[in-house]
Amino acid sequence: LAQAYLGRANSAALIHRFDAATADYARARIAFREANDRLGLLRVAANEGFLDLDQNRPAQALPQFVSAAEGFTQWGALNEAIYAYLGQIGCDLALLDHAAAQRAVEAAESLAQRIENATTRESVMLAKGRVFAASGRIREARAILEKIRKIISEASARHAESSAVASDASDFCASDCASGSFASNFILARTTPAIAMADGSLLVLR
Repeated sequence: LAQAYLGRANSAALIHRFDAATADYARARIAFREANDRLGLLRVAANEGFLDLDQNRPAQALPQFVSAAEGFTQWGALNEAIYAYLGQIGCDLALLDHAAAQRAVEAAESLAQRIENATTRESVMLAKGRVFAASGRIREARAILEKIRKIISEASARHAESSAVASDASDFCASDCASGSFASNFILARTTPAIAMADGSLLVLR
């Protein structure tokens, strides 16, 4: 039942039915608590964080992501921990706390070295570029974009689809990185794609 509530909340959040999503996350939390499912509770918290972030409430979302990232890491749920860190980065940048964003991206990078999920690794790469751009490190942000462009080119050469993250960054790769709008545009790019986790339980909104 808890999983059903969580899935329904994720579906509602994806189409911006925020009130419905909030209600179902609350129902899922109660059901996971009754089942003593700690990992399920972490998934609810992370998704509520993304819901708050999607409604431009980074200060409210931030503690949810911090708690979720720590909990997921302790449980060995590395993909989910990384996306919690990416949510934290989105909050930190919105709150202009570039130092905290840098710490979060370093933590996400450390975990990303232990997984094989290409989309997750590219999400971390894009988030790192956002942090660099927000901090005025334009040359380093440009280098990140060049890496993403290489991913896109290699995928095209194999007649394969590039990942959602690489596709999201393609416009930036094609642009003049020296232009005055580069930093602001890159900072506003999505940190993460809308995806379902392997078990269908965690849907990342941004």
